[in-house]
Parts: sequence; structure tokens; C-alpha cells
Amino acid sequence: NLWTSSFVLVAGGWSLLLLAAFHAVGLGVVAAKCFNALCLGAAALLAAHLARRIGGPAAAVLAALACAVYPLFPYTAATLFPQTLGTVLLLGSVVAAVHTREAFLTGEKSRALRLAAVSGLLISLLVLAVPSFAAPMGLVVLWLLLTTKKAGLPVLGALVGTAILLPAIWA
Repeated sequence: NLWTSSFVLVAGGWSLLLLAAFHAVGLGVVAAKCFNALCLGAAALLAAHLARRIGGPAAAVLAALACAVYPLFPYTAATLFPQTLGTVLLLGSVVAAVHTREAFLTGEKSRALRLAAVSGLLISLLVLAVPSFAAPMGLVVLWLLLTTKKAGLPVLGALVGTAILLPAIWA
């Protein structure tokens, strides 16, 4: 039963909302575990994307493998802890922030604003899913601020504005 699983005892707000959505459409624990497995695969792909940008194709393969086989990740995916969803949201927001910076630095201001909003929305979902994962996102904002200077303030505004949107509504 979805509601008597050990997951419900440790899950936070967003995770319970996600489980309620699965339950509302008649899906149970198996579907939630499949969703977590998809999140783990997405996290491995996002880690590979970041690693490829930093260290090339070999780094991408190593990052994907490390993400897929690091013992905590498959465990949290199989036991329905929200950390798997949190990991994919964290990596997704960092990838969007990296692309935001590139778009800004190449003069694509409207694309940078859209990507910043995507990154902020992912951070917003992250805060709801696993609040403790949100703390490192301040470093992403600081990195963007330091690398885009004052000219990047509208982009940072879009990121931070969307990042606080859902938690503000939820509270």
C-alpha cells in the first residue's frame, strides 16, 4: 500500500504531493519506484552532460556510471526517498544555470532570461522536494553574479524570482 510504505514516514511536502498524484490516478508503489528509476537515469544523463562540458567524453561516461552505481542513489530510488527526485532537480537547475550564463555572455538576453526562469523553477521544486538540497543553490546564484557582473542582474532576478515562487505559494 502506497500510504503505509516506509516512504511516507520520511517524505516531505512535495514528495507526499507526488505520491498523492500517483494514488489519484490509480498508480501505486511500483509506479512511484519506476518514476524514481527514471529520475535516477535522468540524473546520470545530466551528470554526464556537465562532465562532458568540463572534461570531455571520458569524463561523461565516468560521471554517468558513478551516478548510476553510487550505492546511495539506487537505494534511495528503490526505497522511494525523495533524494532521487532532488538529485535530478539539483542537476537540472545547475545545467540550466550553466546554459543561462552562456546565453547571457553570448548576448542572447531573452534566451538567458528563459533559461534562468527554468533554473529557478527547478530550484523551486527542489526546495519543496528536499529542502536541504537547496542550500548549495546559493552558490549557483553567487557564481552567476560573479561571472555576469551587474549586467546579469535581470537574469539573476528571473532565477531568484522563480526559485522563491512555489515555496512562497506552498507556505
